[in-house]
Amino acid sequence: MSIRSSSQLHFVDTPERAATLEIVADSLSDAQRITTLRSVLSDYAAHDAKARASVYLQRVLSFGFGELTVSDQIVVADASDAPGLLNALRMAFSRIDRARVRFAGELDVQDAERAAHLEDGQVWMIDDDEQWYACKTTWSGEPWPEAASTAAGDDIQESDESDERDEIDPACEVIEGTVTSRMGAPARYRAARSDASVGSIRRRIEAVFGLPEGSVNLCGPDGRALRADARIATLRRRWGV
Repeated sequence: MSIRSSSQLHFVDTPERAATLEIVADSLSDAQRITTLRSVLSDYAAHDAKARASVYLQRVLSFGFGELTVSDQIVVADASDAPGLLNALRMAFSRIDRARVRFAGELDVQDAERAAHLEDGQVWMIDDDEQWYACKTTWSGEPWPEAASTAAGDDIQESDESDERDEIDPACEVIEGTVTSRMGAPARYRAARSDASVGSIRRRIEAVFGLPEGSVNLCGPDGRALRADARIATLRRRWGV
């Protein structure tokens, strides 16, 4: 298995706003999400050996499916600007039983985090501590769906969500496990970066929920708090996530 650091990969940056694919988070498993990303990127590599693209993900609270859901918004940044990769992902995810998928239109994606990367004919997935590992690419045998490519703006339904709902509301509270603002609008949240320090995430939680400094600890399964300079990747690894 090949491993590279982030500095050894040439990621494609996203614009501040981009066309997004939205998937209800609990409508598919993490394994299905990862497998689908790998499969589609492998097919893209078979279609274009020189392709370089980065896939980004941000987790949000959304009303895009007519009800409040926790959803993953997927963004594709393609160095060649070739159409079709986002649509290929939509078709692949749509084939998964019970998966709830839709185009969400062009949205603010400044908080999206890298989830996968295609470079040198290899699919790279994030490991931890800024390391990425290469997955063996396996072509499915299907031709690349250029004819079904979605050009910018075509067949993409704009989300009914207002921009205000995408703003992080510092006055948010947890009610029965759902993050809402005091005005009732959903507040955006996202998963902590693997390379973020435990101390920085701890301080962020305290700031968002108005808690006293030092009142939050992030602990391993043994109940012991991790050091402030430990990485979130270490916390996830200890919990087997």
